[in-house]
Amino acid sequence: ANKSAPNAAISYHSALELHGVAQSVFNELYILTKERVPYFEFQGVKYMGINGNPGFGCTKIIREGVSLLVTDRERTIIDGIDRLKYTGGLEEYLKSIGSFPSVDFNNIEKYLAKYNKVNLYSKAGFVLSLFEKKWLFPADLREKIKSKATNKVYYLSKVKGKSKLNKEWNLMVPDNIQEITQYA
Repeated sequence: ANKSAPNAAISYHSALELHGVAQSVFNELYILTKERVPYFEFQGVKYMGINGNPGFGCTKIIREGVSLLVTDRERTIIDGIDRLKYTGGLEEYLKSIGSFPSVDFNNIEKYLAKYNKVNLYSKAGFVLSLFEKKWLFPADLREKIKSKATNKVYYLSKVKGKSKLNKEWNLMVPDNIQEITQYA
C-alpha cells in the first residue's frame, strides 16, 4: 500500500487496524495520497486511494519487518470523523477510537487548525467530549474548539435515523449514541 504512490500513508479504518484498535477486520485498505491511485485488488484485499495530504500527522509502524507510514492516532481520529464512510461507520469508528488509551491534544488542535472546517470543529468537539474523562480533554481546548463552531447545525453522521440536537456542539447526533458508546 505504501508503495502505490509517493508518500502514501495508510489511513482511516486501515490505520485503526494498524494501531490495534479496530473492532472489525476489513478486506479493504485505505491509502491516503496526493496522487491518484486507481482502485485495485491484490490477494483478496481491495486497495483504495483516498485523496488527501500524507505530509502531516503520520508515523512509521514496523509490521513483519516492513516500515509502514500510517496516520497517527490524532490524525486518524480527525480524518475518521470527517469522513466516516472510510471508517466503517459511526459505531465502528467510536468503538475503535475508544480503545486508544490516550491522545495528544496538541496534535488534535494542530490538525483541526490545518483543516479549518467549521463542521469538523463541531464533530471533533463532540467526539472528544464523549471520551472526556478517559482522555482528560482539557477545558481550555474544549473552549477553543467551541469558539470555532458556529450556530449552524450539522449532522454527526449522514446515516438516516432518529437524531437529537446536541446544543453544546450544534450537532444532530443519533438517538442511540449512548448505546453506541456504552462499551467504547
